[in-house]
Amino acid sequence: MKVSMHVLKAGALTTLQDLGRHGVAASGFSKGGAMDHYAARAANALVDNPPEAALLEVALGGLQFEVDGPVDIAICGAEAPLQINTRYVESWRTHALEAGDVVSVGYAQRGTRLYIAFAGGMDVPPVLGSASTVLREGVGGVDGRALRVGDAVSLLPRSLPMQPRRFSVKDRYRFTTDVILAASQGPQWHMLDRQAKRLLLTSTYTVTAQSDRMGYRLDTDKPMPALAGVISEGLGVGAVQLPNDGQPIVLMRDHQTMGGYPKPLVLLPESVDLLAQCPPGCRVRFKLLSAGESTRRFLQYQQRLQKMPWEYV
Repeated sequence: MKVSMHVLKAGALTTLQDLGRHGVAASGFSKGGAMDHYAARAANALVDNPPEAALLEVALGGLQFEVDGPVDIAICGAEAPLQINTRYVESWRTHALEAGDVVSVGYAQRGTRLYIAFAGGMDVPPVLGSASTVLREGVGGVDGRALRVGDAVSLLPRSLPMQPRRFSVKDRYRFTTDVILAASQGPQWHMLDRQAKRLLLTSTYTVTAQSDRMGYRLDTDKPMPALAGVISEGLGVGAVQLPNDGQPIVLMRDHQTMGGYPKPLVLLPESVDLLAQCPPGCRVRFKLLSAGESTRRFLQYQQRLQKMPWEYV
């Protein structure tokens, strides 16, 4: 039976995402993908989808949609009021929908992004191997754009109805307005003198409103000293750039592929997820890890993504 979800309210910014494109940077395309990989993969795991299945990323909230047939869904990520018809429901667990059911996602109270996975996945054609929407490039998702009122997206067939699942509270996020971002040395760490390194690692930065899927701009009353530029080189997600004004920019999933600003730090993947859930005004600090500790934390994060410790309700 063919089932679709129909957008009744589009919210602040709702796009189709997956885990992004691979091997496309040489052609000038961003990798893209879900800003928060842990929450996205958790939602897919709850409905038995593969990790790379397409799903909805809802920034800030405000989405409302109706389904025209039976489907199981899971919603993970930021804390926001969730309703199925008039009934309030819990996030980080599965919910069985029937034809005519309306799902309403309120505005995020803590965190910024929610992920909605549909059992079977979303039936959208891949572009360069991925369904991820990159608005700047106009590729992926629904015509390379955010969802609008009236859009209907087909869903892939689900398997048999599922026994409800959830993530326990200990395996969900604990949101805070003061976030420590674990990082390793970047390629231009050596360009900073001892005083500049101390300043970078002891300053508290504020996430500004000029932050998006391309990069998070940070602000402090003690900016870093200007550094000489470097020859433009390839960029990666989590790289911490230092432009001439001394206010760091952390590159996120839709970052440009080349750049010439010094990059003294690179965030660990788990910290990219954390930063993706930080609203404007959130305070962040960098914590430099040794090479050995960075490797250990990276492997722990990968094991956590593989395990996805959901439980039956």
